[in-house]
Amino acid sequence: MDFNNADFLNAFRDALHNLGEYDPRWRPRRGEHDPPRQVDEFKVTELPEFVGGTDPEAYLEWERKIDRMFDFKDLDDEKRCKYAIFKLSRGASLWFEGVKSQRARAGKAKITSWETLKRKFRKRYIPTTHRLTLYRKIADLVQGKLSVNEYIEEFENLALMGEIEESEEQKMSRFLRGLNRNIANFVELYPYANFDTLCGLCLKHETQSKARSSSWFKAESSSKSLVPSVSTFTTPKTVSVPTPAPNPKPTAAPREVSLAKVRCFKCQGFGHYQNACPNKPKSVPSNFEQRDQIFHTKCQVGDKWCSVIVDGGSCTNVASSEMVTKLGLTTTAHPRPYALHWLDDGSKVRVSRQVRVGLTMGSYSDEIVCDVIPMDACHVLLGRPWQFDRDVVHRGRRNEYELRDKGRRIVLKPMSPQAIRAMRTSRWKKPNLSVFASEREIERLEVRDQVGDIRDE
Repeated sequence: MDFNNADFLNAFRDALHNLGEYDPRWRPRRGEHDPPRQVDEFKVTELPEFVGGTDPEAYLEWERKIDRMFDFKDLDDEKRCKYAIFKLSRGASLWFEGVKSQRARAGKAKITSWETLKRKFRKRYIPTTHRLTLYRKIADLVQGKLSVNEYIEEFENLALMGEIEESEEQKMSRFLRGLNRNIANFVELYPYANFDTLCGLCLKHETQSKARSSSWFKAESSSKSLVPSVSTFTTPKTVSVPTPAPNPKPTAAPREVSLAKVRCFKCQGFGHYQNACPNKPKSVPSNFEQRDQIFHTKCQVGDKWCSVIVDGGSCTNVASSEMVTKLGLTTTAHPRPYALHWLDDGSKVRVSRQVRVGLTMGSYSDEIVCDVIPMDACHVLLGRPWQFDRDVVHRGRRNEYELRDKGRRIVLKPMSPQAIRAMRTSRWKKPNLSVFASEREIERLEVRDQVGDIRDE
């Protein structure tokens, strides 16, 4: 075998080259020609992987990085496409397999161009609103809690990603607009001709501010450590000549009072005074007495005072037959007569008459159609028909009824249990007009109830 044969030497050189043992210092012998060297193609593990996702910046970063590697290795378009497809994984790999299947079903050729593949990638992973969102981030960028260095980096990154074309003055104006006001006021006192000078002034101000804060903190700490914890100064002693003083009158020693004999005037207990009484009375709502009471009040029918009960459980308005007879009220035939059954003895009463009762309660006057029924509980019972027709509101805690009459706000307040007992003993006694609230009284009651609710909470 001729080892000096040119074909043998070229084959041997290629073998060494493929094994990675090629020595760049090796030179061909005289008369031999060295073939043109090429940059080695990279290993597959050197290329970055793309997994897909919804972040467009992740794809753009992957595309920029892999493009730089392709340019460095000087690969052709077809090889670039193959390497890029090989580095797809997870969601991106599944998406590409779907694209391949669709093209095969449509009878289209395989994607073999890196430029074509990039267009497909951009259509899939970069939304149409991405550039608009990027411009909005650029316009809304402010320093806030960022350091000056972080703000400069974010400012320049957004400008590069958005590919903004602007003059140096426009760039500096946009930078100052997002800068913190104390730093912007500082740098405006100094001349700056370009963006780099402006950034240097901002960084210098931040460094000085941190240095001042650090020195102030050290001074404060040292001044606090110099303050003595205990005073060591003593006042000079003075010598005074005693002067004869008159004999003081003997005073009685203060008498000690045993707390065991002290009696509290509030709770009548022993061992403490009234201002230190531990037995605080429980707050009882002033309207607690209305908890188990139905609404009783009085009204004026003609020139007579009559008792009234408001009951939402009654399906009709009722007037006592005794009141109708004594006051001589005119009755009419009931349009739909019915039988009323009593629960006590099982008897029933035929209801066949109606009466229109004109009653007055304070400033509230009304005419109400009532069924005439013999009853002893009251003279007039206002039930659901009256509440429905007048849109009456019942306030359960205060047991009050509220309605509007001719644009005025009317509040009917209940009688106290004591007044109800007195009314039953002397039924025709004129009532206290305080059961009908005025507008000023209504406002005062609302304020009182609001304060009471706050105290309860």
